[in-house]
Amino acid sequence: MVHERKVYKVLVVVDVQNDFITGTLAVPHAARAVEKIVELLKTDPFPYDRIYLSQDQHPPQTKHFDKWPVHCVAGTWGADFPPELSQALVRHGLKVHYVRKGNRKDEDGYSAAFGMTGLEAGEEVQLWEDMRLTCYNLCHEVSGFEVDVVGLATDFCVLETAIDLRTTLKTDYTEPILLPEDFETTVQILPDLVAGIDPKKSEAVITLFGKKS
Repeated sequence: MVHERKVYKVLVVVDVQNDFITGTLAVPHAARAVEKIVELLKTDPFPYDRIYLSQDQHPPQTKHFDKWPVHCVAGTWGADFPPELSQALVRHGLKVHYVRKGNRKDEDGYSAAFGMTGLEAGEEVQLWEDMRLTCYNLCHEVSGFEVDVVGLATDFCVLETAIDLRTTLKTDYTEPILLPEDFETTVQILPDLVAGIDPKKSEAVITLFGKKS
């Protein structure tokens, strides 16, 4: 009997934070996207094997604020996750891998792929590194990685995250990790679970990266 390897499914939730919903840099239609994300998190059985939750944690002074209103400053209400998101995670007992980004004065920190995760385990690595290591550890048990990206905002942090994950998971970025030839990785954006700032750019992003139903 041949054992059929399943696809390992990963959900990346990008920057669902108060300031992007109703705060200083509120994204149009963010509340609607967040509602759908919460619905997904409440799905039983939960369709994902691993979940990452990214969070902007900007310092009070950063070059990033030369381009944008002050937002998501570490330790403030604006940087917090909305209660409905936190409650959904707790209620369903989901193990979450938190990703902090944008915490340096000299960076914008758009992409969650280069954010740091693993603080709760005592050893931080960049998100893409954590994913690649997981790929390596599971490559003989699963047939591939399917990464779904949701969150805010479509045309900035969601886009940059999707681009960087596609690049780092599909190529030998820095030190190569050898995977089986038939091991496939896909990175897609869920169109109904994102909201963007510029409608035209956001539509173009969905055309390029949106998951086909």
